[in-house]
Amino acid sequence: MKKSILIFLFVIGLTIISCHKEKCSYVEPYFNINGLKSFNLRFTNEGTNPYIGITNNDTISWKNYFNRISFEANYIATNSSNKLSLFGNSLSALDCNAEGYKGTKVGVKDVHIITLYNYNAQYQENDTIDSIIELNYWTSFISDYSEFFPIDEYIDQNKISILNQYFEFKLVLPPDSIFQTAQYKIIYELENGDIFETVTEEVILKK
Repeated sequence: MKKSILIFLFVIGLTIISCHKEKCSYVEPYFNINGLKSFNLRFTNEGTNPYIGITNNDTISWKNYFNRISFEANYIATNSSNKLSLFGNSLSALDCNAEGYKGTKVGVKDVHIITLYNYNAQYQENDTIDSIIELNYWTSFISDYSEFFPIDEYIDQNKISILNQYFEFKLVLPPDSIFQTAQYKIIYELENGDIFETVTEEVILKK
């Protein structure tokens, strides 16, 4: 009896997956990075996706300021077909794959953040400030804002292939001034030598 029930459930599961698979259109599994886009954000400490966008020269507490970098990308195919796997890497076997879900075919070599204004006594205009920067992939929940990690850790995680088409950065030390104009250049280098840059909009960081 138990065996019959298990077989029945297995068949039903395969039927559901097969039906869902037919509804999923083909997507190109890999992506190439062509450029970077930058978005200034304010952490709100409220609800899901706890942030709002901020405009050029807005004033914001330095602790609540972070920036999201999104890749300008094109999507490319592979020789293998895009098959739905019961034991794949997706969180749910019933989810359709998104464009570029397998990531890039080349990893990241270096990520650098440069301040375009004097920040504090140690970091002046055009200095690299990697040591006071932490990264994350996406702030979906309030708890994510305390889960940022060092740049070196991001590089280690993405040396072979870059799976996420975005990342975020924030500062871990305050500026010296009570109100500090801030703007940053992001330099993103791949293992194949390609280098991409973008510059954030200016903000006023409040100490």
